[in-house]
This record gives sequence, C-alpha cells and structure tokens, in this order.
Amino acid sequence: MGGGEYPLSMPNLRGLFYFFLNSRLPHDTLQLVTVAVSALVVVLVLVSVFPRCRGISDLRFSLVIVVTLLASYHSYGHDLVLMILPLFLATNYVARQEFSYFRLALGMIAGLLFILPSLVLPPQITVVAALLFLVALLKESLYPKTPIPVRQLLELTPNLRAPVSLEDQEAR
Repeated sequence: MGGGEYPLSMPNLRGLFYFFLNSRLPHDTLQLVTVAVSALVVVLVLVSVFPRCRGISDLRFSLVIVVTLLASYHSYGHDLVLMILPLFLATNYVARQEFSYFRLALGMIAGLLFILPSLVLPPQITVVAALLFLVALLKESLYPKTPIPVRQLLELTPNLRAPVSLEDQEAR
C-alpha cells in the first residue's frame, strides 16, 4: 500500500478528505482544504493544551503524536506503529485514575486503535477512530477532573446480591 502517490490509502486527514471529497472538488482546492484543516487541528491542539502547563504530561505527549500522524501530508500504513506509544500511555493513564465512563471510553478507543491496523479495513476507518481518540485525549487533558467516585458508582449499579433477611441484617 503506497502513501505518496495514493492519498486514498493514507491513514491521515489527507486520505480521509480524498476519500470523501476527491470527486467533488478540484485537486488544487482539495489540497488547500487538506493543508488548512490539518494546520487548524495542529494549532487548536497546541493553543488549547500547552499554555495551561509548564511540563508535558503523558496525555499531552500522546496528543502531539496523534496530531502529528493525523496532520501529516504523506503517511503510510506502517507509520501507525508510532501510535503504540500514545495507546499505552493513555491506557496507563486510565488505569491510574479514578473511574469515569469517559475514561473507560478513552481506554476502549485506545484498544480499538491497537486492533484496527491488524484488520483488513480501509484506512479511513482507522482515521475516524484516531480522530475519536484525539477528541477523547483533548477532552481528558483539558478537563481531567470529571470522574465518578467509586462510592457513587456503586450506588448507581443494581444490587446483584441475594435479598438479606431481617435476621442477617440484625446479625451485622
């Protein structure tokens, strides 16, 4: 699978745009749209994440890698090997944090991205999953204080234990 000569086979924004807009826009306009949207995504991530802190966290480093891969002009299928590091960093982050449904979704998207390249699917599916991963990373890096406490989660889950008799309650 080529990359430079065949934009449709690229797992990045350029490949996604060529897939959806190649027959609708002239080639020069499509190139301009691709470069403009890629630059916009890079600038938005840099402006929204990096002024807020001095150091770089695992999530922010993952954002840099994912944005770099998505916004690259030439990309090949084997370039997705660079996604392994953000996937493991995000999974490690999710495992160390307090539980929330969004963090669960972040970990599941990371697992999906880990599996997708081994399946024989069009690269556009991988790009959409990577965009979801990018949005989840961006949300979690900007607003990390949105967990559901474990105690509250236990109150929300249905009680799966057998009913307790009055004698058992008094014994406690």
